[in-house]
Amino acid sequence: MERVVVADYDPRWPALFREERERLVRALDGGAVDVQHIGSTAVPALAAKPIVDILVGVRRLPIRTPDIGALCRLGYEYRGEHGIPGRLYFKRPGMHVHLVAFRSPFWDDHVAFRDALRGSRELALEYSVLKRRLAQEFGDDRARYQDGKTAFIRRVTEQAAARV
Repeated sequence: MERVVVADYDPRWPALFREERERLVRALDGGAVDVQHIGSTAVPALAAKPIVDILVGVRRLPIRTPDIGALCRLGYEYRGEHGIPGRLYFKRPGMHVHLVAFRSPFWDDHVAFRDALRGSRELALEYSVLKRRLAQEFGDDRARYQDGKTAFIRRVTEQAAARV
């Protein structure tokens, strides 16, 4: 298993997202309703695993088999739902694509979480500290690292939903 590494913010991450967004939009040939940069690499100054997470919203799931093939031709490995119903997951080194129904709960929660962190330096700092501590404590156990972030993510997402 690969060790969890949390790195300082890299100002190249937004440009990597923009470049990849264009490739994804072309590959899906009109199938993408919206494409968003999510996760910690989407929040300026936030420490993150150096993986650009991309949220692709489509009209409905499942997507057509040729669309899966198009993403695979971009170098992505198709992992199916990968434990999360309603999400199709694709990965390649340094990039993870989460393909979901546009404006689904998965979509809304991930965008709201990102926006809350972008809007609060205090929340972003709190999350950075938590992630670094968890990586140090559970760096060899990705599941425990992820589980350690759950309460924070839930709290921030619920607070964001309450403001809407």
